[in-house]
Formats: sequence, structure tokens, C-alpha cells
Amino acid sequence: HGCIPVIVMDGVLMPFEGELNYSSFALRVKEVDVAKLDAILRAVPLEQRVAFREAMSKLWPRFVYAQAILDEDYLPRPELPRTALRTPQLQRLQTTVAEPRHSADALDTLMMALHRRIKSRIR
Repeated sequence: HGCIPVIVMDGVLMPFEGELNYSSFALRVKEVDVAKLDAILRAVPLEQRVAFREAMSKLWPRFVYAQAILDEDYLPRPELPRTALRTPQLQRLQTTVAEPRHSADALDTLMMALHRRIKSRIR
């Protein structure tokens, strides 16, 4: 998870942008500057790239419905094969989301967004 998201869409809110601070882990580039993208990316200081990666290493589970993938009880029908849950990739994901700092997934983030919306409508 060493990727740094680069967003090249002017005036678009990204998923969960009201709940997550995208500027802490992603780089926005204006559409008119896409021809200069290579130079822009190369100009990002090492310290900033390290900070982006560190932030993303903490936040990436917020974009994955990990519990739905990993928990047999979440699978919609009992007759579906459970062997896929035992692949090395899913076992690594299960180990990762078991860590306290990664315990929240996309469902938790969605609940944060809904909670914020409800609060704003009550006022």
C-alpha cells in the first residue's frame, strides 16, 4: 500500500471526502495541468511522499468493505463456497484489519457520513 492517489478531476468530491482528509494522503492536480503531470509528481518532496504514504497506510481500510469479505456470516447465502476466504491474500487482509488501527472499514466510514448528515438536518 505504497500508492499515493492522484486526483485529476476538478470540482469533484471523492468518496467520504467529508469524513476523510484527502489532502493528508492524496495529491490533487488540476485538469489543465495534466500535461505537466510528470513534472508535478516528480516535484513532490520526499517528506511529503512519506507523509502521504504513512497517512494512506492508516486509512486504506476505510475504502474496503473488509468485514463483508472476511466474515463468513456476512456472505449472503450459506451454500456459497467458503474456500475463497482462506486464500493467502484474504488471510493477509484479515490479519491487517484485526489490528486496532485498521479495525474501521468502509461501512464504518459510511456510518460516519450518515451520522454527519443526520446531525446537519437536525439543526
